[in-house]
Amino acid sequence: MTCLAQDCYHGSEVPQLTDPSKNHLPRWFFRFQSKRLRSEKKDLKKIFLREGLQKIMQQAIRLRIEADKAALDAGFTTNNFVGELGEKLAHAVYGGDLLPNSSKSADIKTCEGILLQVKTRKPNKGKQFGSIRSWDFDYLIAITLGDKYEVIRALKIPVSTCKELAEHRGHTNSFIIKPTRKLLSHADIEDVTTKFQSVAL
Repeated sequence: MTCLAQDCYHGSEVPQLTDPSKNHLPRWFFRFQSKRLRSEKKDLKKIFLREGLQKIMQQAIRLRIEADKAALDAGFTTNNFVGELGEKLAHAVYGGDLLPNSSKSADIKTCEGILLQVKTRKPNKGKQFGSIRSWDFDYLIAITLGDKYEVIRALKIPVSTCKELAEHRGHTNSFIIKPTRKLLSHADIEDVTTKFQSVAL
């Protein structure tokens, strides 16, 4: 006949399955609880990080919407804010007419009939000015802006010098200009930074 644990031990004390020092619960229980708590802490941390990131993204979207609206109110018409700001600065410096966006070769025609192509860059957006797909202009106005859109440098480059220093990009069939030492020290380039910095924004 099968006997109960107490019978099998014939009245002797049944062996302890718990740790008396830990509220009479087995050791594996505390190990399990410890792992569960560590897991819950990790999950909570992930939740806090996710909620924090979500708030940051929501704020960024709200600020972007406000910035886009302000740009439209100020007369900007494209998503290329940096490029269009450069054109407006150049127009303020040289006057004349702003040419339509469909014009591939130039952005401004001065009162003297000089065609200007304007390329504007921010250092954190790349090391080169925009692509040149046509040489039908007289001067390239190359503008470098800072983080707060202030003018750091502005150069007036003859088209002949552009052809001399430009790098060809076969996959886009275009040319690019980089602000290299060779470019900055070229004798035919006019530094017009002061003129651009004097324009009130």
